[in-house]
Amino acid sequence: MRLISLTANKEEFKSIYFNRSGITLILGKQKSHGVSEKGKTYNGVGKSLAIALIHFCLGSNKNTEYERAIPEWEFTLEFEIAGQRMTSRRKTSAQNRIYLNDE
Repeated sequence: MRLISLTANKEEFKSIYFNRSGITLILGKQKSHGVSEKGKTYNGVGKSLAIALIHFCLGSNKNTEYERAIPEWEFTLEFEIAGQRMTSRRKTSAQNRIYLNDE
């Protein structure tokens, strides 16, 4: 399987386009909150969320937090298997349905 893109129906989501060959890196810029090492973080970029949304589009269990926090959002994952391009779509407010190639 080769991932192509992860997109959403809302402008607030920054689409992810995966490299055709090699690896795709999602990097966070380290933030410093004072002198202490304790305040430094790489959170907030969306690395873990991107992985969770790929899982969501591929059929993970229902996520009630998505339904509550981001209702009416729809995520689309484009990928390729054995040279065949596929599209998976799933809405946060209708998680019991996953559309594969619009079916």
